[in-house]
Amino acid sequence: MAVEVITLHIMPVDPDVDLEKILHQTLDYLRKFTNKEDMESKHQIKPMAFGLQMLEIIFVRQEGQGSLENLSKDINAFEGVKSVDIADMRRAIG
Repeated sequence: MAVEVITLHIMPVDPDVDLEKILHQTLDYLRKFTNKEDMESKHQIKPMAFGLQMLEIIFVRQEGQGSLENLSKDINAFEGVKSVDIADMRRAIG
């Protein structure tokens, strides 16, 4: 199976939300989702408009490891999360 690289954009409900807490919850969830404790990932907090910040997480998984719709719904249920967008998904080459 191919390897996929997926980019998530996670928006908080307001500027006072602890994005570090959401980051740790999301990374824990993604480790279970990918069945890899040493999952490859990269993350950053990006400024948006009006003082809001967005959490961007890029991670790698094997193709076919669960539904991305379920992933989005599950992360969206975390406290302080307004929305989750699967901003990019592509197959890795090499």
